[in-house]
Amino acid sequence: MKIKMKLHVFFYLILIFLFSSCKGFNNYKLYKAIKINNGKIEKSLILDDVFNHFETLDELDFISADFLVPPVNPSSYYVRSQRAYSIVICSLKDSLLNAPKSFIYKTVASNINNFIVSMIFKEKVVFNKSHDIYYPNSYPIPDLGRYDFKLGFNQTDTIIGGKRYMHQRYIVPSDMEVYVQEAEHGCFWKEESDVYRPSSMKEWEHGYSKGTAISKEEKLIMFWFIVW
Repeated sequence: MKIKMKLHVFFYLILIFLFSSCKGFNNYKLYKAIKINNGKIEKSLILDDVFNHFETLDELDFISADFLVPPVNPSSYYVRSQRAYSIVICSLKDSLLNAPKSFIYKTVASNINNFIVSMIFKEKVVFNKSHDIYYPNSYPIPDLGRYDFKLGFNQTDTIIGGKRYMHQRYIVPSDMEVYVQEAEHGCFWKEESDVYRPSSMKEWEHGYSKGTAISKEEKLIMFWFIVW
């Protein structure tokens, strides 16, 4: 009986070790991918240190990450769409429970007057007409429902111009507080082009935004940088 008990404990410890090693390896791979993709985005811009608020990532466990990286040779792509983003969602540590040390704007995810930048910018395909609309005294934030917090999702059918589109929205933590740490309107691309942007964005038809969003209830933190 004692031998069996010791074997069970032994195998249990091995499983814990393997799981921890696998998790650590996956974390390392994703961290490396984030660094590479962020570097590609930065190379296409005339901005510096746009990812300095990502510095604590190496201390956190990743939940998900999403990127849109400009091509090395922009050519016709830039005429059609000039945009990039890096979104990283992690488990929240107690040391990050409080607001960032500095930020220029604070809101909550549920605010109906959030200035949400869709990053889609298709003239005829608009899933949410409340997006890409500038509200006075607001700053641009990403469309949080496009990114996976691992809380599930809702799916709807939308008919636009006679065509049916499947539209998936991830569930965003209800208590999520959003902090814009830096944002500016204007063109910050090394390769400029004239691309479509909704006139409802006003002076923010081009620009960038970076910041963090925190959910204490779900113990999640999002880091973002978007440029369009």
